[in-house]
Amino acid sequence: MPESIYSALADKYSAHSVMYGDNSPTIALEITSGDTRITITSVTNSSGGTDDLYGNLTFNYKLENDRIGVSSMKPMFSKSGPSGTFTEMTEYTGATSEGKTALTTTAAGKAHVFDWNTVTDLGGYYKGIVYIKFRAYDRDNFIGDYMDATLLQVLVDNAPDSGVITDPVDGFFTKETTPMIEGTIPSHKAGYVNMHIKVEIATDSAFANIELTLESAISQDGWSYYDDSAWIDLPITGIPVAGDNTLIGNHWRVYIPTENELTKGPKYIRFAAGEISA
Repeated sequence: MPESIYSALADKYSAHSVMYGDNSPTIALEITSGDTRITITSVTNSSGGTDDLYGNLTFNYKLENDRIGVSSMKPMFSKSGPSGTFTEMTEYTGATSEGKTALTTTAAGKAHVFDWNTVTDLGGYYKGIVYIKFRAYDRDNFIGDYMDATLLQVLVDNAPDSGVITDPVDGFFTKETTPMIEGTIPSHKAGYVNMHIKVEIATDSAFANIELTLESAISQDGWSYYDDSAWIDLPITGIPVAGDNTLIGNHWRVYIPTENELTKGPKYIRFAAGEISA
């Protein structure tokens, strides 16, 4: 049987000319990575505020699925940026939170609530930007394909309110080079955790030149706090406000050691409260 041979002289046909009618109405179709779409609609603190986010944060979100069914949701956070490591959130179960599994969906979007315990995950004194990623799975128990909500960036401010130095008083002058410094135990916003105090003494009001820093977390010598009846040596674990929140508003004090006596001249004093994070 002879082989087929290409010939430039073979018959050729030009393209047909086709007349089309009007276009149909347009429809929209989105190709997604999963069947369940998740959208965060709001985030508030435990008091319902949206500007000052601290403590247990409430996330309102919705799950949309045109096929309708049960999905699961994994809420995650990162302190190291949108490309950093994301960690699963700890749920606060004392309010309206609905958990992470057995979550119903609708075509229009089923509303759900998740409460995040930021004190457990970030600490009672954390203040900074946190990146939030909510991930919805097609099926229950984090099974199947998934879709992520739009990445959310929030400022979490669990830092306690600032306290007040009560001794010495503003504008006081003395020849004592090892004075006592006393201040109030500030109030927590996010939750009660044991408290340490850092005192800074500078020679200028901008604190560009700090002469002495005293931290109760580093050395407890000379530190004490008042418990409504007596002055108690401050322990290495800090002022125990986690176990006794009535200490809030009471006082702490520190005596400057003789070996750290201050030089003559103007002094500016401030303090901040903190917790041991590691």
